[in-house]
Amino acid sequence: MASSDAAQSLRHGRFGDEWRGLLPMAPNPGAARTADVRVSSQRVVSQEGQASVEQVVTSNGTWTWFNDPRAVYDAATDTLFYGVIRDGGVVSFHSANLTTGTTQQGTPRTLVFQDDDHANPALCLLASGKILGAYSQRIGDSFSARTANTLDIRTWEAPVALASGTVNDAYAQLHQMGDTDETVYWIFRRFETGAPPNERTIKIRTSTNDGSTWGDAFNLLFESGNLPYVITAKNGANRIDFVVTNGHPSDAGVVGSVYHFYLVVASDGSREYFRSDGTSIGDDTVLPLSISDLTQVYNGSTNEAWIWDIAIIGGSPVIALNTFESGDTVHKYLQARWNGSAWQVDEIASGGTTATADYLYAPETKYSAGIALDPNNVNVVFLSREYGARNFRLEKWAHTGTWPSGTWAKAADISGNTGSVNARPYSPRGLSPTRVLWWEGTYNSYADFSTRVRLHPAVHQ
Repeated sequence: MASSDAAQSLRHGRFGDEWRGLLPMAPNPGAARTADVRVSSQRVVSQEGQASVEQVVTSNGTWTWFNDPRAVYDAATDTLFYGVIRDGGVVSFHSANLTTGTTQQGTPRTLVFQDDDHANPALCLLASGKILGAYSQRIGDSFSARTANTLDIRTWEAPVALASGTVNDAYAQLHQMGDTDETVYWIFRRFETGAPPNERTIKIRTSTNDGSTWGDAFNLLFESGNLPYVITAKNGANRIDFVVTNGHPSDAGVVGSVYHFYLVVASDGSREYFRSDGTSIGDDTVLPLSISDLTQVYNGSTNEAWIWDIAIIGGSPVIALNTFESGDTVHKYLQARWNGSAWQVDEIASGGTTATADYLYAPETKYSAGIALDPNNVNVVFLSREYGARNFRLEKWAHTGTWPSGTWAKAADISGNTGSVNARPYSPRGLSPTRVLWWEGTYNSYADFSTRVRLHPAVHQ
């Protein structure tokens, strides 16, 4: 965590409500907590003089960008639900009613979980109305938890523990499908060091009872010797789209390319896998898939890439990614669109505005501040750029002209100049008009942070 007295006070809640309108924190970061409070927005003015209203909806929390959905939305109650890992290592779930401004908070674990931003939960709004969460320790066990009541994250049933031993089961993705059993899919990445099997796979486990129990995980994708990353998007009732890498772009021997495929679940629960153009790869009998089975989105042989987001916009998959140049000091954000027969990739913007390196911190020089798609508008993205050391600002960028030509340009300042890190935006699906969540504060590493979650536009906007 940050070492300054101010950061320590913020972490342990000594500033309370007087400090920048933050929500009160429980005095014991490891205790179970609930809240039902109202929050007020504040106005931040950027250097360019443009004002942007946003709201602090959670005073303590962060996330990585591979556990999704990070937030889900219930239209009937106009309520946003999202999950974080709190400073101090507590998995925490939150809700914000976008009409009234009321927020609630709850956690299924009364013990400190893991002080690591990889441990934030993925969420699924079940057909029953309950919220399901899934989260994992980096090295250790995985857990799922379900709310005791519908659309209420204050109380939880006992978590379901899935022992992982010494392997790393990380990056949960949750989707409930439209088959007869309303099967819940928990997609994740397993990393096991040592020989053999030195397992580095994308896996799936499923539940036909809303997460009360889970079947044995099976291998979906295997890339020998490399460490693939995956982000998913539900596409209608019976399809999941996948964007994957062939490894971590910092690992030796990894080219850093990006690939796409999708899974269709039939009404009887059977599965079939497809390349981007609809060509069948096969059913479960061909598993595990390999990178060579998939459709390449971006070739990283010149500039390696990493993935940030995938959304279904206008019925087609759209991907946000970034690349690295000049010894990783220059990051660039890109968007990829499927035109029905091929992937087209276009550069949006650089990840920085000064000579300062575009990454969040060393030695993780591939950690950009992040980009999110607007799920309602293919021509809009939200991205964070560097304006100086530890000064990253969230902006809205828009494309004009005919794709893939035309022009990307900044359309609005979102965070303004807070003098801190504004990073890892996420736009919840199903919301109109679009809103964006992100975290802001001090971020020194994945295990050393003091950040809060913001929402734009603010409640009542």
